[in-house]
Amino acid sequence: MNIPEETYNVPTGEELKITPETENLTGDITWKSDNPSITVKEGDVKGVGVVKGDQPGQATITAESVTDNIKDTCTVIVSNSKIVNVSFGLGIGSAKIQKQPDGQPQELIKGEQRLDYGNYKITYELSAPMTYVADNISEDFTVGTNSPTRLELNTKNHEISEVSFGPEVYNAMYGKTIIWGCDSDTWYPKSMHEINSLQQNNIVPIAGAVQGKTEDSDVYMTVQGGKLHAARSGSFQINENTVLSIPVVENSTITVKNDASKKATYTLGKETDIKSDKTYEATAEDVQKGYVQLKVTAKDGYLQYITVETPASPITWGEGETDSGYYDEDGKKGVIRFLQGYSGEAEGYGFYLLDKESKIIVGSKIEGKEDINNADGIYADLINIEENNSDLYYMKAFVVVDGKEIWGPAFGGKVDDWEREVEKPTVQ
Repeated sequence: MNIPEETYNVPTGEELKITPETENLTGDITWKSDNPSITVKEGDVKGVGVVKGDQPGQATITAESVTDNIKDTCTVIVSNSKIVNVSFGLGIGSAKIQKQPDGQPQELIKGEQRLDYGNYKITYELSAPMTYVADNISEDFTVGTNSPTRLELNTKNHEISEVSFGPEVYNAMYGKTIIWGCDSDTWYPKSMHEINSLQQNNIVPIAGAVQGKTEDSDVYMTVQGGKLHAARSGSFQINENTVLSIPVVENSTITVKNDASKKATYTLGKETDIKSDKTYEATAEDVQKGYVQLKVTAKDGYLQYITVETPASPITWGEGETDSGYYDEDGKKGVIRFLQGYSGEAEGYGFYLLDKESKIIVGSKIEGKEDINNADGIYADLINIEENNSDLYYMKAFVVVDGKEIWGPAFGGKVDDWEREVEKPTVQ
């Protein structure tokens, strides 16, 4: 006779059944406990012991067959805790649970986890927030005698009603290559690897990554219909009737890298029956629509990655004393503003680079005839164009895109009052 486990845990007030393993046993099994607060008796099934703890404690439980002169023991620990089975929905990256009111946060793991009785606060992070969102996950969880033994952190697809991309997506594409897919076992972005057998007819966004990085970018494509499965190595599965909508702007180029062995068959824009790698330049019609669709036309295809490359936005220079240029670097598009407002013996101008929300990206002041060489790629010269009139200056400025200097127009103006405060202009 052998009791399978050396130690058993049972919550206070609950019962535990122990079934010994026996061979050639002829007599009945009797059960004993060395702790009166932890009782044991024979269950409805012969040979099975039923342990119950009325209060926390520990007992040695003995199963014995006097007829066969054989016995075995185990330890039973009764505590104000219980085993909770934890499950994570797709896209749940990590979770913590904290006993209230002042317990320390601890990692919530998938599978069985023993939790003491009490009230808990749950926090979690999504590993693929563009694709999955939480589905009615409660922030509170109670563990007690009659509480649930399952804790489910469920998710659902992040759905959108139509294929459309906002300006924040297009603005984030300039001067970058955005990638969806993998190189060997590295996924770009890593969140794409969380997509497991995505099959439905609604429209779901999938984040891309700036090439060389694994974090989600602000650029996403959408998937609809068919099946997309990326929880594998080397490539992602993309089945018949799957439609991907890939955002494009002027001069965007899409590259599709097919799987080396299990090639997908697809259309891209107006090009059909593609069975290999493909490079596709967005047409004027694509740009007007705002995206190019990739449609899979044969089942069980695989792609290694998709990229969309977009050059830096052309710079359109403005006119006037306080509006001298349009600037784009690393996805930050804004207007270069030159402002009067420096107070001191050395005359000068201050300049600000503002984004479209009028937030200052770069701010500097220029004193005398010194040049500013700003790390963000903005340069400006302040030049005294009239030796006998220190109040008359003109400014010229340029930005650097892809290592090339692009100059803006020069402008001039007489400073009336160095002491006055200058309000930050709004972006047109």
